[in-house]
Amino acid sequence: MITIRNSILKRFEVNAIDQFAASLIEELQSQPVNLKLQLTDSELHSVINLGIKRAKTYAIDDQFGVGKFIKLMLLFGLDFDSDPRFPWAKSTLAPTKHRHALFRINDTYAKGVSIARLKPQLVVNQLDLDEISPTTI
Repeated sequence: MITIRNSILKRFEVNAIDQFAASLIEELQSQPVNLKLQLTDSELHSVINLGIKRAKTYAIDDQFGVGKFIKLMLLFGLDFDSDPRFPWAKSTLAPTKHRHALFRINDTYAKGVSIARLKPQLVVNQLDLDEISPTTI
């Protein structure tokens, strides 16, 4: 029987998160101007870590879904899912018995992109990085 210690599993998790963050940063840097924020790679990495934790609260834990969640954070603000200006976000993301997380994040992302196109004034141009403290990462 093979036994894997928690410390080894934690290293695998950290490596997977680092690889995910690196690929998402690369993708974001190649996006249209809406997603090209004036953030360092380190700041983006902090946002990504926060996004991973926040997406988990909606049972979104795959790279595809988490990536979309983070893009919505960058478009509408770090707290887009609790911002009263975007009631559609929380209601669409909320876990239900009959809606898988993949469908919920796809619907939320589609709605967000649609709103960003129709009402570009709602798109955040810069993030308030003071909202990200070392304890939330």
